[in-house]
Amino acid sequence: MDKTQAYTAWHIALGTLLWLGNVSPLPSQLPSESTLPGRQPVVQTLPPESALPATRNTAENVPLVARTLPAETRLPNVPAPVQQPPTVTYRLPKLTTPTATTNLLTAEGLAELVQRERSPDGTPWLQLHLKGHVGRIRALAFSGDSKRLCSAGDDKRTFVWGPIPMKSGGRPDWRYQRSIPWQIQRGPRGRIYALATSGDLLAIAGHGAAGRMGEIVLVNARTGDLEVTLVDEEVGHRQVVASLCFSPDPAQRGLTSVDRAGRALYWKPDESGQWRAQMVQPPDRERYRPDVAKRLSRYRETTQVVMLDGRHLVLPVYQPSEKQPYPLWRLHRFDVVTRTSGPLLPMELDGLHRGMVTTLACSRDGTRLASADLARFQGTDEEILYQFFVWDLQTGQRTRQFIDHLPLSLTFSDNGRTLLVGTRRSNGATAVLQNWNTANIRTLIKQQPDLQADDDIYVCAISPDGNNLAYAAGAELFLQSPDHPTTRQRLRAALASPLRVACARRGPGYRVAIGTQRERGRVRLTQRFNASAPQLDSRLKLEPDDWSQPHDHRGQWELASAAPAEPNAIHLQLTEKGRPAGHVAFNPSLYDQQGPRCWISDTTGRPVAIALSAKNNNIYVFKLARKNACPILRVFRGHGSDITGLAVTHDRRYLVSSSSDGTVRFWPLTQLASDNQRLDRWGARWTVKEGGGLEVISVRKDGPLYFRGVRRGDQLVALSWYDGTAAHQQENPVRTAHGARAILAQLQQSSWDTLLVFDFKRGRARGPVFQMFPAWQPLASLVISKDREWAFWNPTGYYDASFEGHRLFGWQVNRGLGELPDVFLADQFRKALERPEAMARLLKTGNLDDALLQVEAKLPTETQRAVAEAYALKPTVQITAPDANSLVAAQVVRLQARITIRNGQRLVPPKAFANGVLAKNRRRIKQMTIPGGTQVEYAWDALLPAQRRIRLQVVAATEGEVVGRAAVTVQQNTPRWGRPRLFIATAGINEYRDAQLPRLEFAVNNATQVAQTFQRGAQPLYRTFGLAIANQRVTRPVWFATMQQYAERLRKQVTPDDLLVIFLSGHGLRGRVSDTYYYVTANARFRDLAAQRYRDCFSFDAFTLFADIPCRKLVILDTCHSGALQPLRQRELKSALRVLQDDLVFTLTATEGQQEAVEERARKLGRFTHRLVEALRGAADTTPGNGDGIVSWRELIQYVKTTVRADSIGDTYQQFPTAGPADLLDFADFPVSRVAGSPKPTERAACP
Repeated sequence: MDKTQAYTAWHIALGTLLWLGNVSPLPSQLPSESTLPGRQPVVQTLPPESALPATRNTAENVPLVARTLPAETRLPNVPAPVQQPPTVTYRLPKLTTPTATTNLLTAEGLAELVQRERSPDGTPWLQLHLKGHVGRIRALAFSGDSKRLCSAGDDKRTFVWGPIPMKSGGRPDWRYQRSIPWQIQRGPRGRIYALATSGDLLAIAGHGAAGRMGEIVLVNARTGDLEVTLVDEEVGHRQVVASLCFSPDPAQRGLTSVDRAGRALYWKPDESGQWRAQMVQPPDRERYRPDVAKRLSRYRETTQVVMLDGRHLVLPVYQPSEKQPYPLWRLHRFDVVTRTSGPLLPMELDGLHRGMVTTLACSRDGTRLASADLARFQGTDEEILYQFFVWDLQTGQRTRQFIDHLPLSLTFSDNGRTLLVGTRRSNGATAVLQNWNTANIRTLIKQQPDLQADDDIYVCAISPDGNNLAYAAGAELFLQSPDHPTTRQRLRAALASPLRVACARRGPGYRVAIGTQRERGRVRLTQRFNASAPQLDSRLKLEPDDWSQPHDHRGQWELASAAPAEPNAIHLQLTEKGRPAGHVAFNPSLYDQQGPRCWISDTTGRPVAIALSAKNNNIYVFKLARKNACPILRVFRGHGSDITGLAVTHDRRYLVSSSSDGTVRFWPLTQLASDNQRLDRWGARWTVKEGGGLEVISVRKDGPLYFRGVRRGDQLVALSWYDGTAAHQQENPVRTAHGARAILAQLQQSSWDTLLVFDFKRGRARGPVFQMFPAWQPLASLVISKDREWAFWNPTGYYDASFEGHRLFGWQVNRGLGELPDVFLADQFRKALERPEAMARLLKTGNLDDALLQVEAKLPTETQRAVAEAYALKPTVQITAPDANSLVAAQVVRLQARITIRNGQRLVPPKAFANGVLAKNRRRIKQMTIPGGTQVEYAWDALLPAQRRIRLQVVAATEGEVVGRAAVTVQQNTPRWGRPRLFIATAGINEYRDAQLPRLEFAVNNATQVAQTFQRGAQPLYRTFGLAIANQRVTRPVWFATMQQYAERLRKQVTPDDLLVIFLSGHGLRGRVSDTYYYVTANARFRDLAAQRYRDCFSFDAFTLFADIPCRKLVILDTCHSGALQPLRQRELKSALRVLQDDLVFTLTATEGQQEAVEERARKLGRFTHRLVEALRGAADTTPGNGDGIVSWRELIQYVKTTVRADSIGDTYQQFPTAGPADLLDFADFPVSRVAGSPKPTERAACP
């Protein structure tokens, strides 16, 4: 082998494996902190301190550009039909008997070092909770009835989407139905790489976070319930599962799976229904020499398997070859009944795949097979071409097709007549989705123009009925009809991942600017967040000179391009004043040439460090050295996807990063170059006691060890780690240091990728015991949705958020292989964890404890356990009837739920709702004592509104205001709309008795116009009752009397479609002590308000009169007109909305709270009210409505939010209306008005 060939072989070995882009790291590169190092292979020798963690070239987390095999000299001819190959018999083990599942996450030698309560089960893992993807989508599958689409990928959750029939009879609109969690941990554990469906059964697999990384979860896609977890201690998967495929024959149930070690299994339920595993192909290490198995591991990232029928499956099998620098593969057909196998084609070169089989597909009828690999060829016009194959399994024919993009995904229609080909981006061009007619494989015909995509298309799918095709490009999921390729629907989260972040160049406080859209190759900053008074600024235009640039703080330093220095290192040369200085050593598999970088200076402006992002999503901070290698000062770990931007705050105290995982994070930089390596790594100082013990003498409150519960005075008695050199020499790989000097040496000298197990004692008590890398967590994290909802939190769980922002994130607790994880949102722990005042002080104080002490008399003990302690008090709610997605015929449904509370907790009477309408007749039907608590079963009578989709919810809370909830969606059979009642009460005040209260111009007209428009538009649909109160008549007694009268009338013959509407226009403020929102009445006095006396104001306490009435309730607020009474902050309005939305009252507000609601003199209305009235008169039915002559609440919200924002486009500050509750808006299709001139309804069908 000459040098060129040798280089090519090395190049392919490094690159072809990583062609999938940002995939998860192997344990050797980025092991989970909840996995002990006994299972983690590491480098045999420790790398120098200045080098980044050395990893194998099989790193799963490395987003390298896909590399392909060297081009051939000419296009090969298309082979002629061939005869069937001979059959080869394999000795395969029989079905194994299932054995008890054990937790094998930790190495046997280290398992006893970690306390049971510190195991992965029971640990709250923070996650974003969105109705769509933010990470790369890697798997798609339609259900057997074509009514559901399942998608999954790097964000560690499976999403289920379903069609919503349109009233106009057009193409259904697909929407989010549910998300299905499975076990997750830190880093790559939990990423999903494979989905498969059989009827309603959905199989999920990938980088498992329990068992042996290879568990397979079977769930019911229709209900989201767990059916079974497939594990087998004898022959089960011990590596990441790369591919799944169900038998297409319902009479022969079976599932095949293959992992990245080459192990292939066939799972089949026995007579008792229990699934058992059969070995189809053992792992490579059991079949080949160790060097061959290691070589093949680089090419098994996308190992594929398909099933032709109930007994035959196809796998790529390695073909030994000493002549080729890359592996060759042949497709083999396996018979799981006779345990025989043979190649699909005879033993000739044309039957071989080169490098790796990138994708494999089979039609459901078993007549067609398609495959692709990494081979590339030089075309006649010097262009580079790639190949895929189509096989006719009935005749044994195979056709090769050349295209100008590398195929990444293939999928057939059920009958094998249509083939979709998803490709990679290449040479700056977009990726494409191609549609091929494969009815005659001798002549493949491309059906339509290619569909363009901005990111690689890793997965595509065709629904069994052929009416829909789906494909994913990055985190975006597209759905469209094959007959209308230009019309597609995007299924995505209400979140745009930040592509750039910048910091304000001057104070006061900490402000960041974020850009989420790329325009002409550049990202413009469009959002501004103030972290010192947490809220999202509404300013539309940001001056570029006010915000940092990546080259700030660089001085006269430069970073040159990378150059290979040795097989396992790339050197980035630094220069100062144009002269060579030191260098940064990077492992090739981690170096991201396009990744962001940021220079860091000290308080005097002298450059001292540089921060570089890596492909494992870590940030490495290197000290600037004038010669030799630059040492690593600090590693920041926490992002779940590619880092897109880096910036430094104006005072140099924080590094700020943005990521395609949707978050912006703040990392501590203080004491960066302390010349104390142990302080840089662990945030602690140590001393050796006279007795030989190693004691912590100080620990930084923002450091890694403090978050793990380590405090001053704790003693480290043992430190354990995995020694790869010992493992290679067949010695015990678990090393443990007990002496103080030995422990200190390991704390300072261990590589940055070494996972250490700490064993502390406090006084005479043992503990805590935990495992971690020498990496720092963010001090704060931020997420902002497209609807401008935001959440700002600390890793301990304390947070501040906008109206609905506390539903953007939450936690997941793994509960073992026998149960799906428990998922809960931050809003369920609002009283325990929401701390706006402390979060406002967080960055200034530099740590959470000091921030809490400034606003609270007593520091909560063990702040790092805040979420775990709150979770321990959470009631568990399970709806037992009706079943999810069931069809209900009656207008009243018996809703039952089982609620479990812990000992010592008292349950507030729980509530149930149907599309926001309170269920009635709550009754306790059973109560029993269980270990550790009490279990209570309740029943309600839920009156169903006239809508097809009904969301049934049960909410239970303890007296400590910790909330548990559950929800199911059912379908109502032929609901009919009668003519219910609508009650509207409006109040508007222009003039106040006290002249010190600012006068308003159009508040009265706002209230009058809304009342009149609602009544006129709703009369064909409702029996309307309206009342508009203005100026001096708006007093507390009058308002309460009006509410009492409406409540009494509503109670008489109430129906779930009855509607109560409240509209308020005027001044509003928040009581600082009670946190209650008040509407200022006409006879209020300014001095009373200043003294926090609100006897002449009214709050939403009046809604307690309607608390037990099962009807819909709407509150519309146009009250934030002036900052004269209080500073314009979102917190003032938030307190009102939270109270209303807790009882599922629909809300619509003119602003977010920190903006003034603009009044327009030309129209003599507020801008918000003008658009509201316009929407009610019919404008919302055409844009963005469906033109059916009826304005629904959902259409009205969309219209008002869009138009009010557009109206303020020329203002310095934009006005942003808000609406909620967010999780009910998809079910808010009830009518509010009829468009004039449209056909008058009698008893029409309900909204969908």
